[in-house]
Amino acid sequence: MRHPWAYLLWIVVGGLLAFGFAGILTVGIFVIPIALVLGVIGLIIPASRSYSVLSCLIGMGAVAVYLAWLNRGGPGTVCESRLDSLVCVDQWSPWPFLAAGVALILTGIWLPLRLSRAARSGGAS
Repeated sequence: MRHPWAYLLWIVVGGLLAFGFAGILTVGIFVIPIALVLGVIGLIIPASRSYSVLSCLIGMGAVAVYLAWLNRGGPGTVCESRLDSLVCVDQWSPWPFLAAGVALILTGIWLPLRLSRAARSGGAS
């Protein structure tokens, strides 16, 4: 891991893309262009054009885990009593979000490490 900032850049890009697509009808149309600009900047800088690009999966996984947390009361209608009112929302099952998030995070950690080790050893497995 020669440039930790490159990994952080791609984690942010992946997180912004996932957050933008998850909220495409609201804030997504503002977030996706920011992610694309950061992604282009990352591709322009030679030091960040490596296996660090794959760490965008970590950012996407973090958003999926966050969605699982937001839906932790689901599936179904979840009601919460506030000071003088009752607020009810429909929530999805958190388990698919959690499974996808954990899989993306682990893949985003494992894959760049595996590929960089294979490149250092001359491509041998």
